[in-house]
Amino acid sequence: MTYLIPTSAGVYFLFTNVMILFIGLVYNNNSILLIGFILFTIFLISMIYTHFNLSGIVVDNCEFISGFVGEHQGLKYTIDNQVNAKRHALNLALGKGFEIPKIFMREVAEKQYQKSEKTFSLLKRGKYNFLKIKVFTTYPFGLFYAWVIFDTDITGYVYPELKGQNLHEKLKTSLREVDVTGQKDDLGEFREHKKYSVGESLKKIDWKIYAKRDSLMSKVYAENEIFTWTFSYASLMHLDEEEKISQLTKWVVECFALNQRWQLKLPGFSPVINRGDDFYFSCLQALATFGTQEGHD
Repeated sequence: MTYLIPTSAGVYFLFTNVMILFIGLVYNNNSILLIGFILFTIFLISMIYTHFNLSGIVVDNCEFISGFVGEHQGLKYTIDNQVNAKRHALNLALGKGFEIPKIFMREVAEKQYQKSEKTFSLLKRGKYNFLKIKVFTTYPFGLFYAWVIFDTDITGYVYPELKGQNLHEKLKTSLREVDVTGQKDDLGEFREHKKYSVGESLKKIDWKIYAKRDSLMSKVYAENEIFTWTFSYASLMHLDEEEKISQLTKWVVECFALNQRWQLKLPGFSPVINRGDDFYFSCLQALATFGTQEGHD
C-alpha cells in the first residue's frame, strides 16, 4: 500500500492557493481566479504524479554488508519497476525510524530489474536487525510525500573500531615479560638462523645474537611448533571497555591476515584455539555484540 501526505511546502502552497481563490471571489476578479485554478490544478497533478511515481515498485533480496566502525557498511538490494514507465528520484531508508541510510536513485527505467549496492556508515558497534525498508519520494514538485514499506528482516553486524597496538607492539611487550635466561633449544634439531617474523614462538629467538647485535634472529629447527597468539580481555586492565574491544578486534584482524592461530579470551565466548574464516567471523561477531543488546533496530 502506498501512503501519501502533503509536505510542509505542499501545505503552504495549498494555503496560498486558497487565499488567491478567496481574493478572486471577493473582488470578482477573473484573472486572479484563473491563477488560483491553475495553481490548484498543479496541486492536484502533483498529488497524482507523486503517488503514481511509486506504483509498481518492489524492493527485495536485501542484504546487509557488515563492516567496522569508522569504515563503510552497505546494503545490497534489487529494485523491480514492474510498469512500463520510468520512476524518478526514489529514496530508500532503513532503521526503526527509517533514519539510515538515505539511498538516492535518480532514475529507474521502465520494466527494469536492477541489482544495486550502496554504502553508508554506522557509528555504533553491535548486531543490527532491520525488519522493514521504506521507499519514498517527493517527485515532481516536492508538494507531496509518498512512501511504501516492504518487509525485509535483514541482519548484519557493525564490528568494533580497529584501534590500539598492532602485533609488533604486542610482541615488544611480550619480550619484556619473557625470562630469557636458561631457555633450551627443545624444538628439534637446529638447522640455521633467519630473521624473526611476528607470530613465531619466542622460544625460537637466539638471545645471544640479540644481546650482541640488537637484532631478532630465529633458530630454524627440523620440527617447527605452531605458535598461537592469546588475546585476553581481562589482561587489558589499563583500558576502558570500548578500548579493550577495539584492541582485541585489531589483533584478531591482523592474525587472520597473517593466517596465524589465535585464542580469544572474552567473557561469554568459548576460548578455543583456531584460525580460518568461520572462526574469524565468530570472533568479530562476539566482539561486536559484547556488552550490547542482542540487536539494534
